Amino acid sequence: MADPNIIWLASYPKSGNTWFRAFLSAFFNDGQVNLCNLNHGKLWYSNKRLPELYLDSCLDDLYIDEIQPLRKLAYIELNKSLKEPLFVKIHDAFNSSFESQNPIIPEVSSRHIIYIVRNPLDVALSFANHKAVSYEKIARQFINNEKGYLSKINNSSHEIYQFMGSWTQHVEGWLNQKKIPVHLVKYEDMKNKPYETFSFALKALSIPYNTAKIEKAITACSFENLKQQEEKFGFIEKPSSNKVFFNKGETGRGLKEIPPHLVNEIIKKNKKMMASLGYL
Repeated sequence: MADPNIIWLASYPKSGNTWFRAFLSAFFNDGQVNLCNLNHGKLWYSNKRLPELYLDSCLDDLYIDEIQPLRKLAYIELNKSLKEPLFVKIHDAFNSSFESQNPIIPEVSSRHIIYIVRNPLDVALSFANHKAVSYEKIARQFINNEKGYLSKINNSSHEIYQFMGSWTQHVEGWLNQKKIPVHLVKYEDMKNKPYETFSFALKALSIPYNTAKIEKAITACSFENLKQQEEKFGFIEKPSSNKVFFNKGETGRGLKEIPPHLVNEIIKKNKKMMASLGYL
């Protein structure tokens, strides 16, 4: 049995996952980060290429309930090939579907989870910009929807069906499971106290570090630097529907800019979890 070597970078979309990956890329590459090459070496992301690569299976004509078990098997095969830990980005809920209690990831291959969370009001604001849709659609189709999901646009896309559930379900699923060690990272802390936040995450993963190395990576992956890099070279993960991926990156804008009735809807649906994380 192979040692578990997959470290999951799990988050609801638009919660800071790319920012955290940029930090890791800079940390492992002497302060250098390339937005167009975040998935290399120690970093990867969960997409349909994994089952196709490790199971030699084409997923385009399969039903969702056929795809999900194959993804789990692909992670096991991926882990068998690893000689050192690999960080894998994932936006799925912990459970593979609304009806199922089966985890989307295999415990046997999972070393640790970094769960990145952000105020759902700011998530809604950023997500609406990301998908170029209304706040209403984001709130009702995603943030508050217990059957919410992302899906691929076409067969050529690397994206795959991802059940997410509501924002609260997503957070609960990853944080409340007891079988895999999990470390919580808040978007707001990455912004307001980056050294403490990133160093604590590395310590939780038993990754050696020093002050100079962390500070160099933090400078490289500052929001301003990432935004400038996107403006100059583009960003391969930016959807064609929106102008920029790194928009403003501020905290607290959702409460100010989302219509009050939608703010109330999001808070009502997610009040308990928001309060537990200090968002209320």
